[in-house]
Amino acid sequence: MVAEEEQKHNGKEVSEICPLSRKEEERIFLLRRQRWAESKILEEAVARKLEKYLQDSLAKLLEARKDQFEEEIRKRVHEGVEKIEARRRLEEEEKEREAKQAIARRKEEEKVQRELSERLEKEREQGLEEARRKEEAERVLKYQQELRILEEKQKKEVEEQKRIKREQEIILNRKHIRAKLSFSLKK
Repeated sequence: MVAEEEQKHNGKEVSEICPLSRKEEERIFLLRRQRWAESKILEEAVARKLEKYLQDSLAKLLEARKDQFEEEIRKRVHEGVEKIEARRRLEEEEKEREAKQAIARRKEEEKVQRELSERLEKEREQGLEEARRKEEAERVLKYQQELRILEEKQKKEVEEQKRIKREQEIILNRKHIRAKLSFSLKK
């Protein structure tokens, strides 16, 4: 009956069509408020039931999918651990590669240094050998010069001795030579 009173008739409310008394207006107003309150209570009850239903459904769904979630968590944890281990392995490989490169560089530097030292030592030895050869050549040359000088000196001495001997012989021969007489003792 209240519904009929609230009905619109050709776009107009019943109160506009036939004027209502003040009591009826209050009654309609109270009925509307009551309906509004009932509708709010009903909405809240529906919302609570819906929320409880959703919570229960979600709890059931979560319980049903708990194993899936746990498996997904385990899978993601495993993937994370694998990524961390892979990154760590890569870092270790990189460190090892860098260490090998450093060792190779150090060996190469040592090799170059050793070759340089050997070359310098060889050059020094060659220089010393060259100096020894020069010194030996100079000594031989000096010795040869001294030998020539000595030979010349000895030759001069020999010649001088020969000359002295000849002179002595000449002097001695004069003593042994008698004076030739212009006359002879023979008769």
